[in-house]
Formats: sequence, structure tokens, C-alpha cells
Amino acid sequence: MARQTHYSKGYLSKIETGAKRATVDVARRCDQILEAEGGLLRLLTRPPEHAEEADSVETTGETAKAETTDGARAEGDGAAVTGRVEFDAVCPYRGLSAFTAQDAQWFFGRERATAALVERVFERVGSGPLMVVAPSGAGKSSLFNAGLVPAFRNPGGFPMPGVERWPVVVFTPTAHPLEELLTGVAKAFDGGLGVSVRQLRDRPEALLEAVRRRADDDARADGDRRPPPVRPVLLVDQFEELFTLCSDEDERRAFVRVLCALSTARRPSDPADGHGGDPAVVVLGLRADLSGRCIELPELAPVFSDGLFVLPPMSVAGLREAITRPAELAGLTLESGLVPLLLRDAGLRDEPAGLPGDGSDPGRALPDVTPSGALPLISHALLTTWQRREGATLTVAGYERTGGIRGAVARTAEDVFAGLYPSEQQTIRRILVRLVHVADGTGPARCRTSRAALMERSADTDGATAALDAFVRARLITADRDTVEIAHEALLHAWPRLRGWIDADRHGLLIHQQLAHAADEWEREDGDPSALYRGTRLDTVRMWAGELDGRSRLSAQEEAFLSASLAEEADRQRQARRQIRRRQGTLATLVVLLTLAVVAGALAYRQRSDAASGAGRPLPGTRRAVRLPGRRPARGFDAARRGRLPVPGDARGARRPAEHPDTALLGPARRVPGAGQLGGFRA
Repeated sequence: MARQTHYSKGYLSKIETGAKRATVDVARRCDQILEAEGGLLRLLTRPPEHAEEADSVETTGETAKAETTDGARAEGDGAAVTGRVEFDAVCPYRGLSAFTAQDAQWFFGRERATAALVERVFERVGSGPLMVVAPSGAGKSSLFNAGLVPAFRNPGGFPMPGVERWPVVVFTPTAHPLEELLTGVAKAFDGGLGVSVRQLRDRPEALLEAVRRRADDDARADGDRRPPPVRPVLLVDQFEELFTLCSDEDERRAFVRVLCALSTARRPSDPADGHGGDPAVVVLGLRADLSGRCIELPELAPVFSDGLFVLPPMSVAGLREAITRPAELAGLTLESGLVPLLLRDAGLRDEPAGLPGDGSDPGRALPDVTPSGALPLISHALLTTWQRREGATLTVAGYERTGGIRGAVARTAEDVFAGLYPSEQQTIRRILVRLVHVADGTGPARCRTSRAALMERSADTDGATAALDAFVRARLITADRDTVEIAHEALLHAWPRLRGWIDADRHGLLIHQQLAHAADEWEREDGDPSALYRGTRLDTVRMWAGELDGRSRLSAQEEAFLSASLAEEADRQRQARRQIRRRQGTLATLVVLLTLAVVAGALAYRQRSDAASGAGRPLPGTRRAVRLPGRRPARGFDAARRGRLPVPGDARGARRPAEHPDTALLGPARRVPGAGQLGGFRA
């Protein structure tokens, strides 16, 4: 049970023994797992016997803290801070959370926008995606869930036959949009369709064929031989996550190509043909400040020219209906003056301004509309006012105690935060910043994160669960079975403490987000070493993880990636050191060889110089023979010929006199005709 609910065994055990109260989130999860069909929820919301006496009992320790926290922050599903708890009451306001399809009965003020959107979707069928653009807080998600989804599921809500049989898939892109798309389709059909991500990327029509086969099988099982065509409806909410959470450019473009192909596929001419299927209905919800990023994708260019739907701001009349109609439906009364006070605090006029040219107020133009981002703040103020109601009446005094539109969110968040232990406060800070995405050039945005990823690095799982559950009860955080996210981006701006955390750790958040993307890419590449960090990026992450307590925030996957990067860097440094030593040894050897070569060359040059200088001098005997007095030259030649004059070469034994170049000249002289007569010459 603990693994399936993602609550610790200790926490569930304390609920079982009565040490902790069971919350709606725990009851809902257990009810889904045990398939109790709401039985556990009914047990939780049943008023206990002698509740007033039980509330007056003094408790100590952790039980006292739990009861105090639950009483002070009674959740919208059943708690009212009125002196006693009324479990059977129903809150008609959603607070920061978006409306779901189950909340359609409380959804008012957007009837015209819903009708216009249904008409545009009908016109766009088969021609490509339709993009709904609006600022943050304008109500895109609520319009999708509580406006468009019921139009497809209710007979007559959409002007096409058999629309109630169309599978409706509402999802957000997350970091892996193609996987999220297949997961949403599998949930809509209560099982997979046998289409993989690779098949979807290579051939998007395979998904339409699988949907058609499944629909035909279901129709034959119901005895319907000629069912109307079935088109999957894909409502992609928070389409901006494709740019803020998905870091893979190839997957991003592949996802857009798949959506365009699914929404423009051609229906087969032969109904018996098993290939192809009717084109899907694709609607994208995009935050207005990130619409420029879509222009980077050429596949979305036709959408901006032909498939754009701009959600207009809610008018004053629509806002009045959104405030008063849910209260009437729930049997509540709004104290006189509460609605004008809400409108005034929202910066709106209670009465619509005159139209141009009617002469009522020439200084004004058109009637006021709800400012961007004000709707979630107004809804949360109404929720907290409902928690402080007097009987069945929402009062002005209760509204003022909440802090008003601008202060209600901050007041609620601070109350929940103050009710936590110091260790839990540190834990919830780590959790909240993990649920925020920051990027250069844009403001912070919320992001959905796995509950298991949030809890796996926590030293105190029970404390982390209790802290997270406190914010879930206050509807500041929304959680389902597997994921957790901040209820609305308005919390990022309306709660000064959270805004300060984000500003103080913005650089660390950027580093952590980039590390998470890199770790995910590394795992998808089956641990490819080329995807690891190195150099400056690794040094930055190492400093952040070591000095700024970043390692405690890492998931198991991120920890493995960082460890692999550090190990790879250490091995690379060892190899670099070995190469340096090898190069140093080679250089030293070359220096020695060069020195020896220089010395040998110098010696050879000196010997050659000595030999050349010796060869250029005439033999001593020759010089003496030549220098003899001119009156007796022949005597000198005779003496030289008889060897009486010393020859230095003979003394060293290096050369014979006849082999010396100077003495070699004497040879021809002997053969000169008349040379023998020189001996008889007399001066």
C-alpha cells in the first residue's frame, strides 16, 4: 500500500493507529487502489460522534500538532474555520487549482468563450491543430477541462455525430511529450494500443489506425455494425512546456510533426480499408508570453495564420457570474457588499462603463475586463472566505480576515508554513523550488514532478510527506497518484517568501535543471560517455553540489550522472598526466640526442678544419729547396731527392714523402727533359 500511494509505511501506520488524521488525499488514493468506489471518502467525510468533545481534548506531541494544523488549515473539501467543522459542506470555489471535468457544474462566466471555442474547433477539424493563446491566469486550463471536455462528452455539445464516443485525452507535454501522448491515449482506452514512440515518430498514422481498430472492436462488441467514425481528441494544455521542460530539439520537432500529421490525416476512401483513420482533433493551449517560441518551428506557421484562437479576458458580467452562480448552486449567501468589494480589489468597476458615443462618460472607452492573473487570486480569496463563513453566509469580515485578493494567497501559504516543524520547513522549501522552472529571459514557471523523485532524497520521508500534504490540503499544491505540481503560477508571485527563495537560488535552479536534462539524455543514450559533463560545466556543477548543498537535491539518476562524469573526468586527468610524463620523457631523450649530435658535429668540424689547414701548407723541405740561393738551386733539389731534408709527415708516420701533395710535384720535375743536367749547373 505504501508503494502504491507513495506515502511511507510509518505515516500510514500512524493514520491506522489514530496518531494522525487521515486526509482527503490519503483517502482518495486508498479508495482508488482498493476500488472502494468512494467508500473511504464517505467514511472520512462522515462527522464523527461527539466531535465537539473530541476537539476539546488536550493532546500533546505530534498528535496535538497534527490536529492543530488540520484545524487551522481546514481544506476546501470539508473544513470551515467557524468554531466547529462541517464535513458535509461543499465548497463551490476551486482556489488556485484549475477546474476539472468533474467541476463543470461550478464553471460559470465563460459560456460565450466556450461556445466560440467549440465553433472554431469544428471549423478546424481535418485542417491542423487549433492553438488557444491567453496570458497566464486567464483560465485556459479551466476552459479546456470544464468547458471543452464536457462539450465532447455530452450529446449535442459538439456538432458532429458520435462525438460522445470519441476518446478525449488531456495532457501536458512534460519533458517527453511523445511518451506522455501515448500514456494519455492508453489511459483513455484503459490499455495500450501497441504503438511505440519510435513507430509514432516514423509513422504517426499508426496511432489513428490503432484507435480505429479499437473503436471498431468495441462497436462490434456492442452490436453496432456501422458505427460513426471515431476521432481521438488531443487537448495539449500548457503547450509552453515543450520549450521550458523538453530540452531535446529533435523530440520537440518530432512531437509537433506528429500533432500536425494526426490532425491533417486523410480519411480512407474505403471504410473496409484498415489503413489510415479519421484525423484527430488537436487543440493546443499556450501561454501568450511564450508564443514567440512557436515561430521557431516551421510546422506551426500555418497554425498562426489560420488556426489561432485568442481567449479574451473575462468581462465584469462574467466575473460576477463566476462569483455568484456557484454560491447560489451550493445554497450559500453572499453578504451585501462582498461582490462590489471583490470587484474593487480586483481593479474593476462594479458597473460597466458606457459604450463609445452614448454620451454617458466620454472619458471612458469600453467596459473593464478582468486583469490578467486576477482570476486565480479571486478564486482563492473566495475559497478562504468560504472557510471563514458564518453558517451559510460568506461575509465581508471573513473576506477581510483573509487579507483580500492580494493577500489571501500569501496569508494562506504563511499559515501553512508556520504550522510546520523547522525540519519540515526546510524540506518544503526544497520541494517547492523543485516544482519551479526558471529560464534566462523569462519569469519562473511551475512544472510537474514525480512524487517519487521528490521523496527519494529526503532523509525524513514522514516529515516530507506531512509537509507536502499540508500544502495539498491548503490547495496550494495539487497532487495525483504519481505527480505533484504547484496549483497555479500565481503562487510564485503572490507569496513573497517563495519569490525570495527563487530569486536567491535562481543560479542554482538553472544549474540543477540543466543537470537534470543532461542526466535524462545520458540515460536515454544508455550511458554514452560522450553525454557526460566535462570541463567548465563539470566544475560549475561540482562547486554547486559541494558548496551550496546541491547534492542533497539530486535524484538517484542525477547522482549517478554526476558520479559518472566525475569518474570520467578523473580518468581523463590520469591519462593526461601519463601523456604529459610520456611527452616529458620523449623531450628529454630528444634533448640528449640533440646535444650528442651537436658535440659530434663540432668535433667533426674541428677535425676537418685541422686537416684542411695542414693540407694547405707546403712541405718544409720544399720550402727550403725553393728558398736556397739562386746560384745553386739544383743542390737543393738533389738534397730533397736524397731525403736529407726532414719531412714532418714521415716523422708522424701519417704519409710518405712521395704521397704528400707537395712532394708529388717533384715527380714530374724528374721527368722534365734535361733535368739530369741540373746537377752540373754552376753559378
